[in-house]
Amino acid sequence: MKSYDESLQNALIGNYNFTISSVFSEAWQKVYGVKASIWGGIGLYIAIIIAIAIIMGIISAIASFLLLPADAVKHSAEQMQSLSETSASFIVFQLVFQLVEFFLTICVYFPMLAGILLISMRWIIGKEKSAYYVTKFWTKAYIFRFFIMWVLMMLTLMVPMAFVGIISAIISITQLTIPLKALLITVMVLLILGSIYLMFGFVFAMQLIIDRFLKGGEALNISRKVVTYHWFKVFFLFIFMAILLVISAIPLGIPLIWTLPWAYNVIAVAYKNIFGIAGKDPVSLAG
Repeated sequence: MKSYDESLQNALIGNYNFTISSVFSEAWQKVYGVKASIWGGIGLYIAIIIAIAIIMGIISAIASFLLLPADAVKHSAEQMQSLSETSASFIVFQLVFQLVEFFLTICVYFPMLAGILLISMRWIIGKEKSAYYVTKFWTKAYIFRFFIMWVLMMLTLMVPMAFVGIISAIISITQLTIPLKALLITVMVLLILGSIYLMFGFVFAMQLIIDRFLKGGEALNISRKVVTYHWFKVFFLFIFMAILLVISAIPLGIPLIWTLPWAYNVIAVAYKNIFGIAGKDPVSLAG
């Protein structure tokens, strides 16, 4: 068995505990002093997304002008979607365009989301924080780990839901006996519950990569194992946090100035209380 640091080993045997109120309280106490960094990081993240979207939009417009048949440009939008009206080169361009957008999500946007989490993780243990930490994970090693984590997580969550859709369609379009229908509904409910269990079990996988530089699959597995000991507590922690965020968004969103940084702090404090922050990587937490 692979050797881990003491705090992670304790977490793996369920030797940890926390209360939702204490996590919320500590996270709130840490809001002062980190708001500017987190909102700055979010602003930088949004600015980069907008800039890339503008560039991609310009490229798409130029490609449409150059690759579409001249008479197709004059047609209605409905007619343009017809395959017979679209040149083969434009179809190839669209496929490449979608592939580029996918890699931008994995290589640019996803690591920046990890960078926002990093700001709070550093702050709650008294380390330097900066909006520019959102760019700290634009490295091949981190991108690869985030990519593997994302692919495995999507497969794990989407495959059961695909079966739910198939079972639902079978129940809707076929005449089944009552026992068989009851069996299929039971299976469908179990698949949904299993997906919910995994979704909340995986919530700390990204932090494990950030903090301990674990591999994607390893981070998912450890997060699930550790969260399972207090799954309902973690579940309600995130549910209550989400409810408070929604409520704070109602009055023109002004309270989000405080509650959104607080939510990032909640995630960081919960991770610290459950796994402990090792800070092994100088790029992330030990700097």
